Amino acid sequence: MVELTLGEYSWETFREAERRVSHLAAGLYSMLGPIRNKINPIAIFSETRAEWLYAAQAAFRLNRPVVTLYATLGDDALVHGFNEAEVNVIFTSDELLFKVVKIVHRCPSVNRIIYFTNGVFNRKLYNEVDNLAVPTGSATASITESLKNAPPNVQIQDVIEVERLGAEFMLTSVEKNKKSKTMSSSSREDGRKKSANDGANGTVGPNEGTWMPPVSERPKVSDLAVIMYTSGSTGQPKGVKLTHASLTSGVAGHLKRSPVMHNEYDIYIGYLPLAHVFELIAELCALTVGTRIGYSSPQTLMDNSSRIKRGTCKGDITILRPTIFCSVPTVLERISKAVWHQVNSSGEFSKAVSEMAPLFKPEA
Repeated sequence: MVELTLGEYSWETFREAERRVSHLAAGLYSMLGPIRNKINPIAIFSETRAEWLYAAQAAFRLNRPVVTLYATLGDDALVHGFNEAEVNVIFTSDELLFKVVKIVHRCPSVNRIIYFTNGVFNRKLYNEVDNLAVPTGSATASITESLKNAPPNVQIQDVIEVERLGAEFMLTSVEKNKKSKTMSSSSREDGRKKSANDGANGTVGPNEGTWMPPVSERPKVSDLAVIMYTSGSTGQPKGVKLTHASLTSGVAGHLKRSPVMHNEYDIYIGYLPLAHVFELIAELCALTVGTRIGYSSPQTLMDNSSRIKRGTCKGDITILRPTIFCSVPTVLERISKAVWHQVNSSGEFSKAVSEMAPLFKPEA
């Protein structure tokens, strides 16, 4: 396992995140076109990261169901999920790209793979790429090997390429909508002006940073939103279908029962698999109320986590200082062991204070 030297967190504003989702949605729309008779889902096979959520939001916007698959699944389980859902497009990470390419010849419906990298849009230059981090050697090798071995009928693209394509598509939409408005001002149809919102290229928001597909193609609450595959611990993974109503109900219930999130100072740390409904709903809640999300992984959470290079950097919890996080018993045990290891190495007085402190904690 490669140990990592990690830097500080780099933040994107909600406006910047919305712009990236719009670019991604518009880019997908320009490549895939409007939905015809049959809706082919979009699969996401990746570790938990910001781009995972961006890709899901873009797919939701286009009314294309998201197929979620755990990043730890084996080859046969992946093939089963891709084929059963009849996936056309797969989002994955640079680290996992080679794994998808290795089995894609067994998935006849797949014709496009889009991989996440460390690049993001430069906030000032708009369409130029600014690499914020150096890719690992394994990620670089994965991309090189995949581009060389991919079947000729499968197109492989960097997510930045798709975002840039979407930005260009949005600019084209602005020009077409302007022409449409000019024409509608001189001619009336059924006694009303023709709305640019119903244009064939969708709607671009007033700040030209948001994009929505044509009204007729947007999702309804009863439409399928997610096909969430299980971990496959007792056989082949099984796909569980969730509608948009199911997701919004989950968010509403979570917000009602959970502590209030404050967008002024709360920070949520996302590290559990987004392929599981628990983490997905939690992050959708954070987005709903405007809480910041910092991304991590179970291998980089603590100072002594397995992928943290000792003596060179701290774990993500130390750096991010989150106020909210979801967890499972296994991770809580790791955190408890790490905390008590530090307490025990600090002397008897610190140990005694730490043991007594919970007794004086006020009730919530």
